[in-house]
Amino acid sequence: CKPAYCFPSQKTVIDISVNLSTKFIDYNPTGVIVVGSYTIGKERIFTAISEALDCKIYVTSEKRQILSCLEDEQLLGRLTSNPREARVHVLPMQKLNYKGLSEYLLQWSFDEVLAFEPTGWTYSQRSSEIKPKFSKNNVTLYGIPYSEHSSFDEMKNFVRHLRPDSIVPTVNNTNRQC
Repeated sequence: CKPAYCFPSQKTVIDISVNLSTKFIDYNPTGVIVVGSYTIGKERIFTAISEALDCKIYVTSEKRQILSCLEDEQLLGRLTSNPREARVHVLPMQKLNYKGLSEYLLQWSFDEVLAFEPTGWTYSQRSSEIKPKFSKNNVTLYGIPYSEHSSFDEMKNFVRHLRPDSIVPTVNNTNRQC
């Protein structure tokens, strides 16, 4: 509940990711796009990229089983268990580092990888520009300020609209002044 958490809207970040992905594939048609994900979450990003590129999304069988619980037929129709038939791959967040992405690139014989680490923790008020965390030897990783949670401004507008009698913070609730 801090003004520092006024990150961009999900739509803005998704649009930026789609734009970067489209340019990447235009430049490198044999490259692969990787989107980091936790057990659940970030589906809107990898689905939007897949739709823009009109391509499949590779996920592990475990991830597919989890995603099937969403009952999103449009998403499920884009999924494949064959990494070679997909341009967009979903990997665990902990694999999004130079070593993990380099190994992944070699494992599947892609020429280049563009990866996105979507998390609100990458947001910085100092710069609204999204720059790669690193770009080295055909491996580029962007930390993009995407959160499944509401930003400070969204919460403020929500409270202003509902006008509740009280608010009980449940996350990092050391600051009772929210």
